Amino acid sequence: TEGDVVKWQGGYHRLIDATTSSITSLAQYPDNGLPWSNIGDSASPSTGKIFIYERDANNRYSLLQTITADSLSDINDTGNGGIIASGDQFGFAIDIDAAATTIVASSPLADITKQNQGAAYVFKFDSDSSVRQFRLKQKLQSFEYFTNEYFGSSISISPSTEKIVVAAKNAGYSITTQFNFTTFDKRRTTFSDPRGFPGQVYVYQRKDTGYFLVEKLEAEFQSGESFGYSIDTTSSIIVVGSPTYQVDGAPAGRVRLFKTSTDTDSFKNIGQQNKLIDIDLLQNI
Repeated sequence: TEGDVVKWQGGYHRLIDATTSSITSLAQYPDNGLPWSNIGDSASPSTGKIFIYERDANNRYSLLQTITADSLSDINDTGNGGIIASGDQFGFAIDIDAAATTIVASSPLADITKQNQGAAYVFKFDSDSSVRQFRLKQKLQSFEYFTNEYFGSSISISPSTEKIVVAAKNAGYSITTQFNFTTFDKRRTTFSDPRGFPGQVYVYQRKDTGYFLVEKLEAEFQSGESFGYSIDTTSSIIVVGSPTYQVDGAPAGRVRLFKTSTDTDSFKNIGQQNKLIDIDLLQNI
């Protein structure tokens, strides 16, 4: 029947036209074309794979699409390579919005400018074409330069797709050193005080059809606390877990809640003020 999937010579093929299946699928190999559609290949080196299932009117789920390193080029609308390499752990973390129109997935071991920096991918459902599928619209990556940052160790999208939050549980943190009004090299030289590798969380906001980095969450970090090991977000609240945060020298874990300030537009004020604040600073809520 329509939607059935078979495995043939290392690939997965889905029957997309049940009206002709009794004629063209009899004695016809699934890789010969219609009414079969190739939806993934399991024969390539291990890179990670996403399986997308769709629920029908009878509350049964059937496989709609698989996304792999080999099939990515067929659904890539970004205009660049969008290569997924062996060992990237594509699909390590994944989330979908409430209307099932946008999927965000991560590859925390992807090499960008450093080894294991990580990356995240934004897929949007295309219902206008003859093939119903999710297509790659944007690739997100860290702006830091840390090895083993693991950008994408956890990921979350708000129910209405306004925000995407990406964590890098091993990213470094530093505080910019200020010298009052003294400048160096025409403001091009920077001085900072490294504070170890507590992990970082990045907030992307939707603007038109794309997502832009608007904030990096701030808190009183401990080096090695794995800030961002787990995250969840709505349009106005972000919850972040740090499982190795220490209390009195022993790992105890910590959960921080960040809440949107109603009088701030973070997209316009990224360089001027912090939009989100730590729960420890909130009073009488």
